[in-house]
Amino acid sequence: LILIYFFLNTVLGLFPWTRPVARILFQLILNPLQSLWQGLLAALPDVAFLVVLWFVVRYILKLVRAFFNGIGIGRIRLEGFDPEWASPTFKIVRVAIIAFALVIAYPYIPGSDSAAFKGVSVFAGVLLSLGSSSFIANMIAGLSMTYRGAFKVGDRIRVGDVTGQVEEVKLMVTRVVTPKNERVIMPNSNILSMEVVNYSQMAADKGVILHSVVGIGYDTPWRQVEAMLLDAAARTDGLKSDPPPFVLQTLLGDFAVNYQINAYTADANRMPAIYSQLHANIQDVFNEHGVQIMSPAYEADPQTPKVVPPDKWYEAPAKKPG
Repeated sequence: LILIYFFLNTVLGLFPWTRPVARILFQLILNPLQSLWQGLLAALPDVAFLVVLWFVVRYILKLVRAFFNGIGIGRIRLEGFDPEWASPTFKIVRVAIIAFALVIAYPYIPGSDSAAFKGVSVFAGVLLSLGSSSFIANMIAGLSMTYRGAFKVGDRIRVGDVTGQVEEVKLMVTRVVTPKNERVIMPNSNILSMEVVNYSQMAADKGVILHSVVGIGYDTPWRQVEAMLLDAAARTDGLKSDPPPFVLQTLLGDFAVNYQINAYTADANRMPAIYSQLHANIQDVFNEHGVQIMSPAYEADPQTPKVVPPDKWYEAPAKKPG
């Protein structure tokens, strides 16, 4: 196309009666280039201002980042300000500084006073407001959770039906890994509207209580049952002796009494394993003392108690330790 243009311009310029057409072709290219050059020269002061503003904002952000990094690593301490808040607070301050800089820079952007530029800006703003409602909701929820201190990375939590360890907390979503190694991605807006149980925070304080219920017949003395349940808790690794475990009688049923063993643990991440070991120890202790744990569908007393004697604990394929 360029070669054709110059060919036509040259050929038409050779003849007197076609020279006006050649001049018109020349002006078609020259006028836009001249307008661009004049516009660039006129915009140089504004462009220089924008460049200076960019450098100023850049170094202000570096200073702010250094300040909040100091808070995050503990070099700078502010009363009532948690070091874990440093990173999200820096992000908020950074957005505010950039937004303020854009407000200052807007009048100096070449063409910002034109109707076309204003129309595109309004159109982009409408699209953003219509399509980002869930985005804004999740972002605000993520910031709210950060300052609420509901949980942090590494905590074991329960949100609704999901229980697991917090792997990552982002501005939009939170990733939780369940005990079955399932990675659940939860929108922050959903978490903000639901109850959050933080086992790790309770375990780090006094300890989180693990509990289990067994149904025992009325013919077994309740004092003996409580003693056996406490014995089972004492045998379980991961359960604390201080505060001591305790037993509650939660129900006097038609055929059995429901006993609930409660014990404290400081290791929230091992809760499934501790529960499993506690249940195994309960079975062992009750079998050792010949006390039958009632089945859910109870009809009558069997001829022989439903217990497993110690000499049958390690029937094949089970292997006796040691």
